[in-house]
Amino acid sequence: MSRYNFSEELKNLKIGIIRRSPPDSTGETFSSELFFHLKDRLDVEQVICGWDRRCREIDRKRPASIVITYRNKRLRDRQLLSQMPHYDLYHFHFPVFASLIKYRRPAIVTVHDLIPLRFPHLYSRTRRKLTKKRLIYSSRADCIIAVSQSTKEDLVQLLNINPEKITVIYHGVNHKIYQPRAKDQARKALGLSQEKRILLNMGTESLNKNIERLIRAFYRLTKRFTDLILIRVGSTSESVTHLINELKIGDKVLRKGFIERHFNLYYNAADLYICPEILGGFGLPNLEAMASGCPVISSDAGSFPEVARDAGLFFNPWDEEDIFEKTALLLENSKLRGEYAQKGLKRAKLFSWKKAAEETIKVYAQVVREYY
Repeated sequence: MSRYNFSEELKNLKIGIIRRSPPDSTGETFSSELFFHLKDRLDVEQVICGWDRRCREIDRKRPASIVITYRNKRLRDRQLLSQMPHYDLYHFHFPVFASLIKYRRPAIVTVHDLIPLRFPHLYSRTRRKLTKKRLIYSSRADCIIAVSQSTKEDLVQLLNINPEKITVIYHGVNHKIYQPRAKDQARKALGLSQEKRILLNMGTESLNKNIERLIRAFYRLTKRFTDLILIRVGSTSESVTHLINELKIGDKVLRKGFIERHFNLYYNAADLYICPEILGGFGLPNLEAMASGCPVISSDAGSFPEVARDAGLFFNPWDEEDIFEKTALLLENSKLRGEYAQKGLKRAKLFSWKKAAEETIKVYAQVVREYY
């Protein structure tokens, strides 16, 4: 029996993918990868929306079809709508511009997480209100794509959205970029010590990332493993800097900031990848680490166990002692690390951007069929 070609239903339609700017975050990886796998099958354009000053920084080599900007935040929607082409279907890759759904339909919006609503004490009142407002706008879409079952459950529980309106589509991973490589060669390319044990963490240092608790657990780990260093790739914060200085471990914590070249090699260079976040919508770095053959130890909150399953060792992100003990267990047991590395490789093979694109096309066809 031949497989039904959903893209045939969409062949005469023009589709707009609406994304934010600049393309320098995990979410933008999702936009770029999905677009790459859709563009040869559908008539699809990327529209990068952003504040005028920020959009000047966009790397023009990125596969963005159109860049539209606004200069006045109060008139943002009007200014963006005046420049946005008309499409037969709109896919908002983030709730940031979901207010435009009122004027542009049929529309689909992808929701990644609801962290400010789950943990309101970590965010300002303004941020909480803005997040909720954007998600309420998102609920008006013809379909919502959630990046995990965990995110879908949050949408239903916190916003009372009809679960039948929500489709779960997992992120993928680029297996050409993230794949096993020789650890010594990766370290040589990055200029890292061949003798040290390396604990790796990717992402920002915002409160939900739980980096301060990680730093305190790491400080205790250095007492047991004197050759241990922590590499942090991503933006930094003053509070984490202060804690590192207070604990006098600046020589053991390498903070690399935002990196574009050889980003993937850090997974190959590390002995262990750690994710201490208090909640996550998907956990793409965990998946990238698994695909690279790097064993993963992770928070047991949100989507992380859903994505990694038995390929990760999990801890309570609120419990510093649990973080310390579980990490120490893996650091001192190379056989166990090897087992988790193999489980991770096997699990990561189930995720691809091609698969995510195919499932997205099915959603496009369903929405178009019902709307028109």
